[in-house]
Amino acid sequence: TGGTGIEMRSGDLIVNGGTITGTYKPLKVDSNGNGTTTKGAGIAIAQHTTKKDINVNIKGGTIEGLVPVHQSNPEKNADIKDQVKLEITDGTFNVINEGTTAVYSENFEGFISGGAFSSDIPENYIDKDLEEVIQDGVHYVGAKNKITVEKDGEGEAKVDYEEAVEGQTITITATPAEGYKVKSIEVTTSEATIDVEDNKFTMPNDEVKVKVTFEKEEVKVETPEDDTVSSETEKLPENPKTNDAITMVITVLGISLIGVVSTLYMKKKYNINLSKN
Repeated sequence: TGGTGIEMRSGDLIVNGGTITGTYKPLKVDSNGNGTTTKGAGIAIAQHTTKKDINVNIKGGTIEGLVPVHQSNPEKNADIKDQVKLEITDGTFNVINEGTTAVYSENFEGFISGGAFSSDIPENYIDKDLEEVIQDGVHYVGAKNKITVEKDGEGEAKVDYEEAVEGQTITITATPAEGYKVKSIEVTTSEATIDVEDNKFTMPNDEVKVKVTFEKEEVKVETPEDDTVSSETEKLPENPKTNDAITMVITVLGISLIGVVSTLYMKKKYNINLSKN
């Protein structure tokens, strides 16, 4: 981090990761025989009067600045195209401090073959065999690769892009049929398995296969408690004890004798002939 993150006036620079930030604004480039000539860039390429070779290869990382990558020829060196090499194959390039251009080059074309940029990229900067795709305000550069979707089980599966460029975010929509649920979602290339989070993955620089597996939902059958049975069960008496049994027999016999006596009394009093009825 500095007024300019890194300025290359000679030598080799290979960027594989990390964050490089230029904080100065506005952008300023001055011919200077000694010291920094560019202010406000994340990475500046400006050949010195010594005309030494420069090789800059950006393969990753996050580059930020009023202009994240800026190449110029402040010394007006004649053979700069033979002595300076610039290549961007990947990385994230963020315009800050109200800047408008993610990459600027005074002398070169076709040097971008990958990366994610927060602003539009001049067409002549992009490798002629590649494309620029815009998603959610980010400009991705690369070759489009096919996305194939397969499903196993009952349901529907789809993605929001049939082809995509490396770095794009791809969303998978999986809709199970009634009585089914999503068992698994797997995203693979010919050589690797791609991480999926919240049904989304980052597109690699390769063809991709998405496989969604559906399975039947388990149906739980709950047996309700039978209140009638339980209440009736509660009303059942316990096995009677011996004394209780004797009492019950005596009671029954007593009721029977009362019935017999009552019948005989009624017969005698009213002279009822029971045999005819």
